[in-house]
Amino acid sequence: MGDAESSGVKSIRRDLRNEVDNLLSLLSKSTMLHTLVVLNSNKESMRFSEIERRVESSATTLSRRLTELEEYGLVTRTEFTDSQVTRVEYALTDDGVALHPSLESVFEWVLHKSSDSRIQSLETPCSTQVTTGSGGEV
Repeated sequence: MGDAESSGVKSIRRDLRNEVDNLLSLLSKSTMLHTLVVLNSNKESMRFSEIERRVESSATTLSRRLTELEEYGLVTRTEFTDSQVTRVEYALTDDGVALHPSLESVFEWVLHKSSDSRIQSLETPCSTQVTTGSGGEV
């Protein structure tokens, strides 16, 4: 492989690492993973109020997260107007659904790595909605 090809490959690898960094930065934001888990657990689109109730987040934070997910191409936002009332529903895109197995793997890794017996006894929230002792979803 020549020097020009080598620098081209290095550039592509750098771009790939940057894309991964961008995705990880997005996913690490407050309530982001929980929002994705909730959307994935429901095969139909969901109204904002239902997502808000299940994620247990402020409307402002959830609105920001849904917008960011939409901008990244992981969520669709659809408006429906019935007479004078407009409702908005959100759903995962094909890319959002395709991300699910990777998230599941991360949760599995943490479950196996954890020394906390409470965490070890859980199923991953990607596969099953689990509740905490206080009744809230994980």
